[in-house]
Amino acid sequence: MKLPSLKIRLDCLLLGLFAFLVFAPGFWWGAPHATNAERKQSWGVDDETPLGPLAELHNIIDPKPDRNLGYPLMYSFVVVAAYAPYLGYLKITGQWSRISGEYPFGLSDPVTALKVMTWIAHFVTVLMAVGIVLAMFGTGLVLKNRRTGVLAALFAMTSFPMFYYARTGNVDVPMLFFAALTLMMLARCVALGFTVHRSIWMGAFGGFALGTKEQVLGMFLVIPIVFLMACWREYEGRWKSLGFWKFPMVAGLSSFIALGLGSGMFVDPSRYFAHVEFLRDRMDVIAKGEVYLPFVFPFGWAENADYLYHLVGLLQSMITLPGLLLGVGGVAFLFLRRSSAVWFAIIAAAYFLFAFYSFRSPQMRYFIPLTFLLALPAASLVEAAWAHRNPAVRWGFMLVAVAVIAVNLLRGAGLTYEMIEDSRYQAASWLTERLVPGDTVEYFGPRDKLPALEAEVLMRESIEWKGIYSQPSNDDATIKEIVEGWEERRPRFIIIMPDVSSPPGIEHSNSCPRGAFEILQDPSQGFTLEAEFRTPPLLPWLPPPALDYPTVNPPIRVFSMVR
Repeated sequence: MKLPSLKIRLDCLLLGLFAFLVFAPGFWWGAPHATNAERKQSWGVDDETPLGPLAELHNIIDPKPDRNLGYPLMYSFVVVAAYAPYLGYLKITGQWSRISGEYPFGLSDPVTALKVMTWIAHFVTVLMAVGIVLAMFGTGLVLKNRRTGVLAALFAMTSFPMFYYARTGNVDVPMLFFAALTLMMLARCVALGFTVHRSIWMGAFGGFALGTKEQVLGMFLVIPIVFLMACWREYEGRWKSLGFWKFPMVAGLSSFIALGLGSGMFVDPSRYFAHVEFLRDRMDVIAKGEVYLPFVFPFGWAENADYLYHLVGLLQSMITLPGLLLGVGGVAFLFLRRSSAVWFAIIAAAYFLFAFYSFRSPQMRYFIPLTFLLALPAASLVEAAWAHRNPAVRWGFMLVAVAVIAVNLLRGAGLTYEMIEDSRYQAASWLTERLVPGDTVEYFGPRDKLPALEAEVLMRESIEWKGIYSQPSNDDATIKEIVEGWEERRPRFIIIMPDVSSPPGIEHSNSCPRGAFEILQDPSQGFTLEAEFRTPPLLPWLPPPALDYPTVNPPIRVFSMVR
């Protein structure tokens, strides 16, 4: 099967350019305004940029007791490599005098430096998101044809959460990037034949994916079986021959080396095994109910049915109901037709089962790989319908596919608009005009998600926020403590906004008792609502679905006390 390389390069160029134009706007969202040590973190939940990757690498040399053990180190390695030219520039120009773990980190202008570093990290994610689209195109092209590849790429590109995670420092898109390349190389092995070169790259990409986030294990449990079965077919069952085992051994060795290097296991084994222990302990305490999690479904027949119902709603919000039907129908089609791409449908089904039983919380980021895996079956179904004799079938399926892509693009454009016009930008401008040095602003929840404040403005928690895994107190004694604290301290403003702990539909932090929120809204209690900020949707008739957390364009209320 000879492929026209020039046309492929043109297709890739056009698709890559389109994906870049879709994902790049707003990649600067969430960069901190690091005027002091309390304001150095990006807005996104689990977005460790700008300093997290640097801290992880510095901890290899000089370990600290409070290391972030949530993920392997592959993403940190990639981001720090991207940082390197900019850090070199800062060093050469004298803007970075020394390595320090304390603010301002040896930087002469930490506000600008940390902002630029965040932009660099987020831009790397944008490029990886483009790579996901191109990898899906390459997979569809080699398994079927160009039209299937283009449709699959567009389905994968327009999954709603991609518009958010493609612009942040989360590991989800980098993980999927390496996984997509793994599947593309597997498709080339299956369709075009096994070579040592393809086996090495497939194994390496798989190792890097596991070295970024172990969630990808849901699809990788099946890949070795698919690989061996394809080898069996190519070698006509001669499993005792050296040729049969050569490619699996090469792929396995390459994967192990890539995992060892990417995860940090070879570089800092103690940190890697501490990370594995951390994951095991976290799953144990969640299973035992020893931590507070507001959106978890326990095991049981009724609970499983309820969880499945919520997952269907979640997937519908990610790729639309017609898109979900195309994907599920495509999986069934590949099974029933015994297509050469049926292994892709098997991996999709395996990942769903893995995610269903492992992640008992309906969050988009857990199911982005599933929407990616449904893209090729959906495109295969549309392609098969296009070959049908009945024009109504042909054009009906194609129009549905175009409508799904168009609606997802419009919803993504709405989210992009809200990221660019995030309410925190407006609130920061309003606050800057009214606050003077020494003023105090009180708040609830994590402080690094607040609007930007200048260095001389003081920040204070109205009550301690203990994180998402701690159930806050909402009794009368807690409300009294908060209100009496306000009376005593007399803050200039009190900021109310939802955060990672807020249940759906609640527009204030979960650490802010409802009674305290109602007191703030009651003018007779001595409080005034000074301003509200939230950018209205770009398309009111097609608002973007809710993300996992109210991170983008949250409703912000600013209260003051009657003086």
